[in-house]
Amino acid sequence: MFAAGHKPQFVQVCVLDDLPFPLLMERRGNELSHLRADHSGTCRFIACAPSCARGIICALQWNTLTLHFWKTIVTGADFADVRIGISDLIVGDFAAAAVLISFGAVLGRTSPLQTAVMAFLLNLIFSLNEVLLVEEIKAIDIGGSMVVHAFGAIFGLACSFILGQKKDAKGAAASSRTNALFSMIGTIFLFAFWPSFNGAFAVGASQHRVIVNTVLSLCGSAVSAFLFSYALRGGRFDMEDIQNATLAGGVAVGTSANLVLFPGTALAIGLLAGLISIVGYVAITPMCTTRCNIRDTAGVNNLHGIPGILAGIISAVAIGSASEKTYGLALATVLPNVANGTFTFSEQAGRQLAALVMSVVIALVGGLLTGAVLRLPFCRAPLSLYDDREAWHLDELDLFPNEIGAVDEEYGVTKDVYVGATATASETTTAMPAAPLTSAADADSDSDSDGSTGHKGGWARTAASPQADDEADTKEPTA
Repeated sequence: MFAAGHKPQFVQVCVLDDLPFPLLMERRGNELSHLRADHSGTCRFIACAPSCARGIICALQWNTLTLHFWKTIVTGADFADVRIGISDLIVGDFAAAAVLISFGAVLGRTSPLQTAVMAFLLNLIFSLNEVLLVEEIKAIDIGGSMVVHAFGAIFGLACSFILGQKKDAKGAAASSRTNALFSMIGTIFLFAFWPSFNGAFAVGASQHRVIVNTVLSLCGSAVSAFLFSYALRGGRFDMEDIQNATLAGGVAVGTSANLVLFPGTALAIGLLAGLISIVGYVAITPMCTTRCNIRDTAGVNNLHGIPGILAGIISAVAIGSASEKTYGLALATVLPNVANGTFTFSEQAGRQLAALVMSVVIALVGGLLTGAVLRLPFCRAPLSLYDDREAWHLDELDLFPNEIGAVDEEYGVTKDVYVGATATASETTTAMPAAPLTSAADADSDSDSDGSTGHKGGWARTAASPQADDEADTKEPTA
């Protein structure tokens, strides 16, 4: 049962999952990334991309089975052979997106085995949640804002809360210009492909509305992100705000993207989503870190969690205020249960709210249970946080013998492993600039103490004297 009309959507959703998501999450590097501005982006992407790839592969295979399993249990049908079509693969991509979103909350604080176990359990719970919302509650969620975004973010935050932070754990999140550049590339790709994600299952005039509403909402959130980032960050833009809040409109309009909305309404949804996302990065994330011990590495709550909840509320309002005159003949494809008389518009709106509450509760409980499993000894938590050296062989370490010596004892690596790198290291050291780039986050001692992943400022130069500092400002360093 292959639907030829879904092939372009499947390809575009695959591209969105495989490339932009890992790039966007690559912003947070390890604690030494500010010392290696030219290499840290590659370092983090080496670990981030395979982690995301494992989640995608697990979701595409495992979700196909779990979805049909729960659908058979809930509907009471007999077990039969599973027939796979392109639509099933698109649902698997949606499940992969939920996995990647949940990874964002714990990125850098989990081992490869922990992320694999997390992806396995999340798919099992995700499929149950989707079947209950679609088959039992009969909610409408064309863009997956409730089922994918809100679910994935809350699931990941619940896992992060249970995992907590080891008192003896080493390492802290940091960023560099290279990380920020890779992440911004991911933002641009996501901005371009988000209408395809929201409209993967839409057809005809409904697909037209999805694209128009999503693009308008994204434009609104982009304007809002720049405006409020400048206003709330002391008259300067913050890169983390721009990379994430500009996309919040695509999440906030996802559930109602195929509904009949005025262009001004879609823009207003984007403006509101951008504002809420900025407030999340400025105030909510630091508060959750310091007061609730919930660490959100990639800020998924601000891009996916809160905008996803907002999307469910907006869909209820849009459906509750509609009428048959609003949709005409399109009512049968957009709201089939209202068209056949099963529900009224008000009842369908109530079911949207019920679906939102159920998705949040299932994600919260499932995330707490999964977090408890990840704390078991067999999952092997990492010894050092936000650091790839424990699980990966990184060639870039050959260029930094001083950093290697600092981790020899921690990872049980003998120094003779690096004998062959001595010559290369000495040659590279002579080419290093006298005034290397360092992150301004070094000067902020509270960035590590409160666990916040917020941006602490721009870039500064360190120099032995004011004269050297002036020379560094007039001459770009060469690697």
